[in-house]
Amino acid sequence: MKTILTTFLVLLLLIPVSAIGEIQTITHTVKQPFAGSHSPDDARISAMAKAKREALEITGTYIESLTVVKNSQVDKDEILALAPSVLKAEGLITE
Repeated sequence: MKTILTTFLVLLLLIPVSAIGEIQTITHTVKQPFAGSHSPDDARISAMAKAKREALEITGTYIESLTVVKNSQVDKDEILALAPSVLKAEGLITE
């Protein structure tokens, strides 16, 4: 009996949890000063890194909590936490 219960629990833990994702586009503009000691490529690289960092700071970690109470009892309690990542970044250089 213990072997069957242990096997069942192990199989239950191995079932993958489904994940649903939504693509969100964050547009962020950065002004990078161009000094004489920097090359245009250095300024572009610095601006792209700064834009990525600031865009991640804007999005932060998204936390959503949903609690449903029916007849003075908790019927449903869900907490969703998402962490952002940059998958694609595009740069537009304006003078």
